[in-house]
Order: sequence, then C-alpha cells, then structure tokens
Amino acid sequence: MLAVVAVLIPAALYALFERQGRRLDALADHGQLADATVTARRDGTTSYSYNVGGATHSWSVRDGEAPTTVGETFAVFYLPEAPSFSRPGPDRSAVAAAAASQRSFAGKVIAGVFWFFAANLIIVQVRLRRLRMTGRTEMDDPQAYRTRLTLTGVLLLAPMLAVVLGWHATDALRRNEAIWPVVLGAVLSSSVLGGTAFYVLREGVANAASRSRRVFKWAAPLAIAFAVVRALAWLLSQ
Repeated sequence: MLAVVAVLIPAALYALFERQGRRLDALADHGQLADATVTARRDGTTSYSYNVGGATHSWSVRDGEAPTTVGETFAVFYLPEAPSFSRPGPDRSAVAAAAASQRSFAGKVIAGVFWFFAANLIIVQVRLRRLRMTGRTEMDDPQAYRTRLTLTGVLLLAPMLAVVLGWHATDALRRNEAIWPVVLGAVLSSSVLGGTAFYVLREGVANAASRSRRVFKWAAPLAIAFAVVRALAWLLSQ
C-alpha cells in the first residue's frame, strides 16, 4: 500500500502542478492584455477584476505583484481560452518566470511527498525483516525500537532539517550575510535532537514514555517562552 501511495500521490500532484504550469506557459505565449481594477486588499492579497467580452472576471495575487490601492487600474494578461485565468502584466517575461518558478516549486514538493512515503516503506520493511529473523516485537526487543526511531530520524527528520537550514544558508549568501549562524544552528539543533533521542531510547520502549514525559516537562515551557520572545520581538519591530 505504501508503495502504491508513494507513486499515486506524487503523480496526482504532478498532474495538478503541470496543468498550472502549462496555463502559465500559454499565458506567456499568447495571453491578451486587459485593463483591471483593484477591488480589495486583505491578508496579504490583492484582488482585482477585469472585463472580457462583456463578462467580468476576478483574480487574486500576493501583495507586490499588483497595485494595492483599491480603485487603481493596471494591465493584466488573461488567457483567451480561459478568460478567468490571469496574471498582472504587461511583461510577458514575468509570466514565463512565474511558470519556471512554479515548476521548480512543484518538483520540490513532489520529491518531498515521494520521499515521505518511500522512507516509511523502508522503515516498515526493516521492521518486518527484523520480526521475521528474531520473532520479537518492539515491546521485548529494545534494539528494534531504537532502530525504528533512529531510521525515522535519519530518513524523515534529517532531510527536513537539511531543507530548512539549506534555505537559510542560501538566503544568507544571497544577502551577502555571514553563514556561521546557520552552521551554529545546525550543530546545536543536531546536538539537541541527538542527545534527546539517546536519552529517551537508550533503554528501549520500556522507559521511553516516562523519559519522554520528563523531557516534555522541561521542553514545553522553554518552547513557549521562546515563542513569546519571538512574537514580542516581531511586534516591536513593526
């Protein structure tokens, strides 16, 4: 079932993203210009409407992609075969760049979803193989429990951390900023996660629940305090 899902869900996502990408390609190739009017702006989005052949169509984009003053007019490209589909114009190269960005984002999402199910498939296969070889379950085999959770961390958590830290590193390099805070964050986060996993799992499943509660007792207040400090810093910076 995991093998089937690992193929079907990424395939469905590919079909959805590719449909959007092809529409953007068509818009960049033969989209028509129309005059649009900003109708609303809220929650970081700008809504606008325009007329094609006597019919009114509307669309929304993120702030920065279109004017934000209600009532202001600007040019948009719309797709002749689907007039309700549009993007702010009049630069066709911007629409082509949006199509390329869409495909890049789609590739990352599809790869992430595929790896999530593929990693779980690997974990299940390792557990089944150990069960066949030893006949012991995780309740009476501490090593099996540690193996499963270690695999989960390596196959699922580590790639997620790599993506997050890689994004921060790329952003720092793009801004010509120092990269050492990202490296330090990677070392600290890996140390905290590794140390916590060792503490919780070293005696197998028997004491994992009590050790997890003990860690949570300290980690939850610290996490809440950190979130409050971050929220206050953000509010003061506005």
